[in-house]
Amino acid sequence: MMGRRWAKLFKSALILGCALLFLTGCGARGPENKIVQKAIALEFQQTQEALSQQLHTKVPKFKIKNIVVAEKEALRLGGLVAYHLQGQYDADVKFPGKRYAQTDYSFDVYLQQLPDGNLWRLAVPQARDDDSETVGPQWKTYALYEEVPEVDPVVDAKASQAVKATKVVKASESAKTVASTQDKAG
Repeated sequence: MMGRRWAKLFKSALILGCALLFLTGCGARGPENKIVQKAIALEFQQTQEALSQQLHTKVPKFKIKNIVVAEKEALRLGGLVAYHLQGQYDADVKFPGKRYAQTDYSFDVYLQQLPDGNLWRLAVPQARDDDSETVGPQWKTYALYEEVPEVDPVVDAKASQAVKATKVVKASESAKTVASTQDKAG
């Protein structure tokens, strides 16, 4: 009798343990560290770009490292799963001729997971207008790609001009092709 009770109790505990393991394994684990790093890097880059623009200097190169997430809160933004993460990180910042190692920066980011589960967006709360009729906070989101691009405004401007020039050349070549096709048909 006693053996059957223990066997039944053991079986129930095993089923409960497996169910808990399954639920926590499929539940809200949050974003991987590389996603958090990309979000921090994007915010850091935007801040550096704004400062560089005001100071009329080149945007420094940087590397985000040693990320420690101290707090993680699951929530929903726009009907999608999201996480509010807080913690600290270190940054290596390289200015022309100088390099700085800065430690213990604080971060406070919101990351929104897209329905496919693989893509993430950085969500930034926006200031509300007094005239706004929407309820709740307003958010602006930024896609987090595999690699956070290092922005060099000079290179980006030249690349943009090169792309435009290529489009113009291709458009004129298309026009020539259309014109020569019409000549042959006529």
